[in-house]
Amino acid sequence: MNNDIISHIKQIQEASRQNRLVVFVGSGVSASAGVPLWNELISEMKKELPIDIIKDETDFLKIAQLYKDQRGEKEYLERVKDILQIDKVAPTPIHDVLIKLNPCHIITTNYDNLLEQAALHNNENYHVVRRDEDIPYNHGERMIIKMHGDFDSRKIVLTENDYYDYQLNYPLIRAFILSLFASKLILFVGFSFNDTNIKNILRWVEQALHGHMQRVYWLADRELTNLEAIYYTNKNIQTTFIDNADLKASKKTFDNKHSEDLYRRLNLLSNDYRENTKSVISLALDYFPKYTDQIVVFGNSLRNFLPYRQRTNLRVSDLGEVTLPDYYRKVFIEQIKGINISKNKYENFTVDQIRYLLSLLRLNAIYKVESLDLRDLHIDRAKEENNPINDFEKPSDLISSSPITT
Repeated sequence: MNNDIISHIKQIQEASRQNRLVVFVGSGVSASAGVPLWNELISEMKKELPIDIIKDETDFLKIAQLYKDQRGEKEYLERVKDILQIDKVAPTPIHDVLIKLNPCHIITTNYDNLLEQAALHNNENYHVVRRDEDIPYNHGERMIIKMHGDFDSRKIVLTENDYYDYQLNYPLIRAFILSLFASKLILFVGFSFNDTNIKNILRWVEQALHGHMQRVYWLADRELTNLEAIYYTNKNIQTTFIDNADLKASKKTFDNKHSEDLYRRLNLLSNDYRENTKSVISLALDYFPKYTDQIVVFGNSLRNFLPYRQRTNLRVSDLGEVTLPDYYRKVFIEQIKGINISKNKYENFTVDQIRYLLSLLRLNAIYKVESLDLRDLHIDRAKEENNPINDFEKPSDLISSSPITT
C-alpha cells in the first residue's frame, strides 16, 4: 500500500474519531442486498415504454420522465418500488460496517430503508430526513439524510423534472448538504465514476463554495487512469483505491465479488486502524494514572479509557465482570495468554504496572475480565516469588515510572 493511500486512510479514521466524518452512500451499497442499480432500474422502465418513443433514447432522466408522464404518479411509484424490491430485502454486513465507521451524518441517494435498519440493529440512533420538513425536528442527533426521498414520504427524485427542480423542492436539504462539504470530511461509498448524482452534487459544491471545501474522499473499486486522476484532483476529490492484495480475507459471504471487495475495504477503514493503536492494557495504563489523584472509584467513567466509538460496547455486570468490545476482547485474551505467570513474564509491562492496574480494578469492584478471575492471578515483585495480589497498595503508590512499551 503506497504512502498516499495510507495517508488517506488515516485522515478518514481521524475524522471518524473526531466525529466529523460524513459518509455519502450510493446504489453500490444497496446492490449488496440485491437491490438493482440505477441503470438496471431505468432499463426495466425502458422495456415498458413504446419502442417508437424510446428506441434510441439514452438519457436516463428523460426515460424516467417519459415513464412517469405515461403511467401517472401512482403507477410510476409502485413500479419503481417493485423493481427496487423495497421492503423485500435486508441489510448486509456492508451496511453494518458503514454504521461502525461512526459517521456523524449519512447522506444517501438510495430510496430503501436498509441504512435505517442497520442503525437500529447496531443500537445507533439516527434522525431520518426524507424532506425539508424533517430537519427542524432534529434535536442534535446524527442524521440519515435521504436526499432523494423514499417511499415512506411518497416522494422520490428520479425524473428529469425532479433533478431540474431539486433546489426548489429541497432547499433546506440542499443547503445543509453544502454546509457539510464546507465543514466535514466527506467519504463517497458505492458510487461509480460516471454517476450522474455525483456530477450534480459536485457541481453544486463547486458553484457554492468555489473550492473552499473540506477534503473529499472517494472509496474507489479500481485504479484510475491518469486522465481520471487529474479530473478528480481538480475537483478536490481524493480517490482512494485499496488493492485487494492489501486487504484481509472476508469471513462474510456475498453474492458477488464486487460487494465482497467493498466490504473488505470498509472493514479496513472501520476496524484495522485499532490494530495500529495500543493494546487494551496499554490504553488503561495510559488513561488511569492521569485521573487517580482526583478519582479512585471511576464508576461508569471506567469505560472512558477506550476510544470514543468503542465505549458503549464495554459492559460491567453486577457481579463485577468486564466484557470488552470484540476487537479488544481478542487482544486481551491473546495478551493474557502471553503472560507466563510462573516465569514472571509480562511481555512489555513491568510488574508494578500490572499490579497497579489490578489494584485499581479491585478498588472499582472489578473481579473478572473476560472470565479471567483477577483474584486468582499471582504476580511477583522484584524479590518476591508468587506473592498473591490480595494486599493492594494505593494506586498512586504503584504507578511505575518505567515507560510503557507495546
